[in-house]
Amino acid sequence: AAGSALVSGDAVIRSPRSVPLLTGLDFGHEQRTVTLPIGANATLKNTRQGTQLTLSGHPTLQL
Repeated sequence: AAGSALVSGDAVIRSPRSVPLLTGLDFGHEQRTVTLPIGANATLKNTRQGTQLTLSGHPTLQL
């Protein structure tokens, strides 16, 4: 469309936003797979020592 510009995915990812954006999570057919449950409450803590994501309030299976 006239007047539109192509924006790189990297520029979009690095642009300021009002919610945190997590990158680098293991996914797919790997042993260390990260599952993010829909509807869970999340707390994201980011310090110089590292980043911690805590999830709660989602259904779990008792095995």
